[in-house]
Amino acid sequence: MEDLKTEEMVNQELRSDDDYVKYLTFKQGNELYGIVVSSVKEVIDYTHVTKVPRAPQYIRGVINLRGDVVPLVDISSLFYNEKNEITKLTCIVIVEVDYDDNNKVMIGMLIDAINSVADISSKDIELPPEFGAKIPVEYISGVGKIENKFVILLNVNKALDINELSRFNKEEQGINNSM
Repeated sequence: MEDLKTEEMVNQELRSDDDYVKYLTFKQGNELYGIVVSSVKEVIDYTHVTKVPRAPQYIRGVINLRGDVVPLVDISSLFYNEKNEITKLTCIVIVEVDYDDNNKVMIGMLIDAINSVADISSKDIELPPEFGAKIPVEYISGVGKIENKFVILLNVNKALDINELSRFNKEEQGINNSM
């Protein structure tokens, strides 16, 4: 029961503040997602991707961003275990995520299509559901409402946690630690 009170108090705190936050919203499959604009460095057209040998399916490879090597994460593969099909609307959102206490790293997110930049009031953001989500609940910071539509608000630092992304399944890759 105490957990319920804590959740209600957090929900009340979210509603008591009338601040607006800008989110970049995008389509992935049939879902609408949003990420805080302050974590977005830029959005680029789909470009040549260099494959990384033995990388998991959700790591499409790396791209050259003005001389910087940026890993590219296929969001469809990461969330739904389905490879993203490249279309005219496919693009790459470059985000900065926390690497450790003092550093950030750029990661590219391969997405279906950009939707818009939207201001979402804290009053229109609910806590993430504890069940029924198609992606791990810790990836979701909340669910926003824009014009009668729901937007799944991603926590990019959790969804694109560099330590989690770099944990490859050693058995799948044929690596044996007993040597």
